[in-house]
Amino acid sequence: MTQPIDKPNVRLEEPPMIHPPEWLWIDFRFDKSDSTLQETLARFCPGHSVSELKQVLQAIKEIKPKFLVFDFDYPDLLRLKILQQTKYKNPGIPILMLTDHHSEAVAVWALRMRVWDYIVKPVSVDEFSNRISNVISLIGKQDAQENRINFMPVPPIPMELRFHVSHSNAKKTSPALACIETNYPEKITLRQVARLCGMGPSQFSRAFKRENGTAFREYIMQFRINKALALLKNLPISVTEAALASGFNDLSRFSRIFRRYIGVLPSSYLKKMRPGSQGNLAEKP
Repeated sequence: MTQPIDKPNVRLEEPPMIHPPEWLWIDFRFDKSDSTLQETLARFCPGHSVSELKQVLQAIKEIKPKFLVFDFDYPDLLRLKILQQTKYKNPGIPILMLTDHHSEAVAVWALRMRVWDYIVKPVSVDEFSNRISNVISLIGKQDAQENRINFMPVPPIPMELRFHVSHSNAKKTSPALACIETNYPEKITLRQVARLCGMGPSQFSRAFKRENGTAFREYIMQFRINKALALLKNLPISVTEAALASGFNDLSRFSRIFRRYIGVLPSSYLKKMRPGSQGNLAEKP
C-alpha cells in the first residue's frame, strides 16, 4: 500500500539516533516529478510515502509514524479535508504542511488546525533540513493541550480553496477552472482568479488562453450560458430565474449573450423545450 523511501547513502551531519522516528509523507501533489525533499527527509530517518486519499488513515494506523508531511502543490477542498480528518483523529502527531500555493487565508487556517509547521515552496534543502531537525527534537515533547484538540471547533476551510481540482495533469490555470465551476453564479474577477493561480492579471490571461483555447471572460460566459441551457431544459423555471441562477444580474445582457451563443432568444428556447411556456423576461431583439 505504501512505498518505502530508501535511506540514501550519505553522511549525516547529525549523530545517528538510536531509535530514529519513522515518518509518513502524504504526497498530494499533481506533479510528482521532484522528490528532492523526500530524499532530504530520508537522510534523517526512515519513512514511507502514500498518495492515495483513501490510504492515508490506514497507513497511519499500520505504520504508527512519529510525524507526518502533507505535500501539496495546490491544496484543494478534498485533500485539505483529509489533512483535517487526520489531525482530529491523531491530534498528538505533528504535521508539516508543504504548499506551492500560499495566501494569508491558508496560513491562518493551518495555524488554527494546529499544523506544527507551514512551509511555502520552493524551500531550500538546508532550510527544509532545519525544519525537520526541529520537528524531530519535538517528538515526545508535545504540549499536552494537543491531546485535547478534538474538543476544539473545526476551523472552516478558506473560501478560495472550497473546490476540487479534478485534473490528473493539473494546468497552471486549474485553480481558476475549479473556481469558475463552483462560483459561477457569483461575481468572479480576473484579478481574483489570477491571484489564486499565483500570477499577475496579464500573465494569467495569456496562460489561460494558451491552456484552454479561449479567453478567460469568454470562458466564463460560455460556462454560464451552458448552465442556463441546462436549467431551462431540465427544470420548471422561468427565463429570469435561469438567468439569475447562472450568474447574470443584467437580464437584457443575458438575452444578448444567450442569442449570440445559441442563435435564439432565451424565451424562444424555453418555448421550444417546454411548449406553452411564455417565460417572464422582457427581451430586446
